[in-house]
Amino acid sequence: MLTLASNEPDPIDEIDLARRRPLALAAFAQLPRDRQQLIVLAYLRERSRHVLSKRLGIPAGTIKTHLRRTLLELQGSVESASKARMRRAA
Repeated sequence: MLTLASNEPDPIDEIDLARRRPLALAAFAQLPRDRQQLIVLAYLRERSRHVLSKRLGIPAGTIKTHLRRTLLELQGSVESASKARMRRAA
């Protein structure tokens, strides 16, 4: 059977994203203000680590480390909240 790739989003992925979005926003709101700002600048305003380094006076490697740790923290918070939500629903 021939399967053609589609540019359309997978409905299951869309449902999962819709379910996790409020959890991610809540986890983001719990971050310290400076880490919220870093995430916004890096990922929403698409500032490079080099630009952030100059702007914030922090080495680019440290920016990279802060971003990675913050994203991992957000991921863990969302996963924990998601599991808790599933336990309550069961």
